[in-house]
Amino acid sequence: MMLTVIWDSEGIVLIEFLKQGNAVNSERYISTLRRLRVRLKRVRPAKHAILHHDNARPHTSRHTEEALHKMNFIVLPHPFYRPDFALKFHRIAPSVLQPRPCAK
Repeated sequence: MMLTVIWDSEGIVLIEFLKQGNAVNSERYISTLRRLRVRLKRVRPAKHAILHHDNARPHTSRHTEEALHKMNFIVLPHPFYRPDFALKFHRIAPSVLQPRPCAK
């Protein structure tokens, strides 16, 4: 079983369980995002959704990016990771971490 927890600065917004043997693909991830959007409208109606996820294929597929755009999520870019560069990168390139709208 896999647990997905989505939270913000005020606490947990959405919890989902995925049974063993099921895979997270674009369709599954988009389904989770749709439930998240409904939940956010109910529990955080005055806030705009900014999403940060990693570069896993279900998160970066064209189908997912189109869905994110339709749902008006703002996605923070996920910088590449190098252990010897990570701390320096965050200091010298803060503009890379600025929110950006999803690709059309």
